[in-house]
Amino acid sequence: MPLVSMKQMLQHALDEHYAVGHFNLNNLEFTQAILQAAEEERSPVILAVSPGYLSHLGGFARMKDIQKATGIPLVLHGGTGIPVPDIQTAISLGTAKINVNTENQMACTEAIRRALEDDPKLYDPRIYLGRAREAVRETVKRNMRAFGSSGKADCHKW
Repeated sequence: MPLVSMKQMLQHALDEHYAVGHFNLNNLEFTQAILQAAEEERSPVILAVSPGYLSHLGGFARMKDIQKATGIPLVLHGGTGIPVPDIQTAISLGTAKINVNTENQMACTEAIRRALEDDPKLYDPRIYLGRAREAVRETVKRNMRAFGSSGKADCHKW
């Protein structure tokens, strides 16, 4: 996948009615999982490093007003836990970028817990972090599908 400008990528997302996932790179396994998921889904992706923040954008009516007034792609911060129909409504109202982090952290942590509960003598981080990577990869892929970005990386000459 080529490296392209955010402006180019988000304009394509807006024009084609999908959103690009923004995923935080918390460690090597997250980085690997997110990039693997993007390649497998042929989905554009935005990679980010963040100290951790949560912001909230008002309801759909406000989103519609903002997009109408500005004509620019909107960004949905804190996409974790938002039902898929609401995500898709936000996309239809001009959201072209969705930030995801907490959901990946939860999937990672749960996979590590499960691995250690299944085998309390497990000490090799390559094993439990491998399982964590798989959990994050599946979470990222599920989000890319919900955002409508799967298959979009190869439908446009960047």
